[in-house]
Amino acid sequence: MKLRKRLVHLLKKSTILSNSLKSLLIKLFSMVLTLFVSVILARKLTVEGYGYYTYAFSLISILIIPISLGLPNMIVKYVSEYSIKKEYSLMKGLIRTAFKFIVISSLVVFALAYFSINIFEGRVMGFDLDTFSSALLLLPILSINTVVSAIIRGQGKVLLGQLSHSLLYPLFFCVVLLIYGQFLDYVISPSTAMLIHIVSIGIAVVINLLFLDNVVPQVIKKSISKYQYKEWARTALPFFITSGMLVISSKVDTIMLGIMMNQENVAIYSIASKGASVLGFAIQSVNSVVAPTYSKLYTQNNIREIQKNYSFSSMIIFFITLPLAIFIMIFSKEIIGFIYGQKYISSALILSIMCIGQAINAFSGTNGTLLNMTGHERISAYGVLISTIANIVMNLIMIPIMGMKGAAIASVISFIIWNLILSITIYKRLNVVPLPFIIRRRE
Repeated sequence: MKLRKRLVHLLKKSTILSNSLKSLLIKLFSMVLTLFVSVILARKLTVEGYGYYTYAFSLISILIIPISLGLPNMIVKYVSEYSIKKEYSLMKGLIRTAFKFIVISSLVVFALAYFSINIFEGRVMGFDLDTFSSALLLLPILSINTVVSAIIRGQGKVLLGQLSHSLLYPLFFCVVLLIYGQFLDYVISPSTAMLIHIVSIGIAVVINLLFLDNVVPQVIKKSISKYQYKEWARTALPFFITSGMLVISSKVDTIMLGIMMNQENVAIYSIASKGASVLGFAIQSVNSVVAPTYSKLYTQNNIREIQKNYSFSSMIIFFITLPLAIFIMIFSKEIIGFIYGQKYISSALILSIMCIGQAINAFSGTNGTLLNMTGHERISAYGVLISTIANIVMNLIMIPIMGMKGAAIASVISFIIWNLILSITIYKRLNVVPLPFIIRRRE
């Protein structure tokens, strides 16, 4: 009876557990919807067509890097900090600066990319010109949405900040695809799928902007903007390197397969990657919850609470991810065949390899978020940079020899390198034990 009361008390008092479970629920719905979208596209498109769609979106993910320039993570950090210190003038200046930069940089990158692709005729470097031209419209829309969500999360509305991209966008995408492809029975081409993608995320952005208007306090709207450009730029740079390298590391295998192999390989590899991404929903959900908490606790110099929060949140991630990884590895062929069809069955082995990498990442916990939220962005950036370079080099060596299996193995090795660097840094710099089972920090 006493044990039950203690557990009930713990559940009521643990904000991280409560918010993490809510965040996990949102991510779970998002994962299901995203997988459903990928199933519709994979079954409606040819294997090659799905490869063109996936390849175009991977290229867009790379092009967004110089647009966002590390702003989302930096915004979460400073909006949370300014909110605690009631520095509303600086918060307003930061928000205005972020929006101006995003709009200008997205237009510049859009123009450069559009001009570049139109000097070619037909297909270049494995992409379909019509599909990629349509995909370029995602650049400003996605960039604005990430900034809006970051501001909302920085205000402490973590779940609301996830709602647009994690739930509304895949829901709209799914509904429009079903109406267009299933009920109206229109033919879906890679370029049509991309246009539906654009409309869906556009609707989600409009709703997210309405959320932002309700979240931002009135006192901010009345404040006079103050700016700290040098400090913001200094903080954003390592975030830019970290987030940029993470995107490159996650997409470089797909892009290099498209260049060195063919679009069918890209499609098959993408299906495996989608399956493995299921294992990442736990760490993504918990990261969104603990990021403002880490920033707040570090501002208060409360290392002991950071250790407790780190171990507890990492334990949640590990015990959700590991059983799921084992299940997917055992039944990979059955899962792929049932969901995507027999034409993608060759992705089963790739999926099993990727599950190993996700399990390693889950065991390491929220190490990247902790470093980013405690003023150690540069070290985090160096770790990601080293692992990304290793990933690229290994892909160059292993794809010609082993094809898709080589790309998957290279990805797992880069996961190991990255997590080792970050975990060692946390232990040395923050006096925090980066393991999910240590509740007390080392003395």
